[in-house]
Amino acid sequence: ERAHLSTRAGSIHIRIYAYSQDTPQPKGLLPRIICSAAISDIEMKEEINEEDAVYVARWDTHGYATVDQLKDMTLIIDAREATDKKKAAATHGAFHSAVTRQIGVVSRGCCHWMSFFIDLSSSDATCTLFDSMQSNASYDALERTVQASIISQLGQSQISFERWTQCKQQDGHSCGIWSLFFLEFILTEHPWADS
Repeated sequence: ERAHLSTRAGSIHIRIYAYSQDTPQPKGLLPRIICSAAISDIEMKEEINEEDAVYVARWDTHGYATVDQLKDMTLIIDAREATDKKKAAATHGAFHSAVTRQIGVVSRGCCHWMSFFIDLSSSDATCTLFDSMQSNASYDALERTVQASIISQLGQSQISFERWTQCKQQDGHSCGIWSLFFLEFILTEHPWADS
């Protein structure tokens, strides 16, 4: 059985993988958007068909790839992008020892924004986290992200994390504005008023 799907990532051919065939060897690393589209197409095909068939994706230019190979490619691409971002930040002096304050806005799941403020100006280094929805899961994810991608680059042996909980978003769409408000508030050092 063969299926031909056209996606934004280009023309992807999905077909059943015969166990007697050799393991597919893709001809190089595919762009992430193409990997994601192929993974989605294969998983959709597997969900529609009740049989225990294994599917592969095929491109005229790159050959065949299994879902596991495509997922491995996305991991490699994500790791490269993270490394490139760290190099860019370091190149622009973000991790220089003279820098005592770091700020950032982080997207979680491409639809929710949170922010952080790192203060290294005193001996008690702190990182203040802000999630406008005040979700413990989001705070935990933000702390892990900041710890892994920023704190590890700063050369700080000890940093304490705190959550800024003075306000909570009342709608489903203003998290980006609240994240920017938090940074402005914290950088200008204005006292908080509930009004």
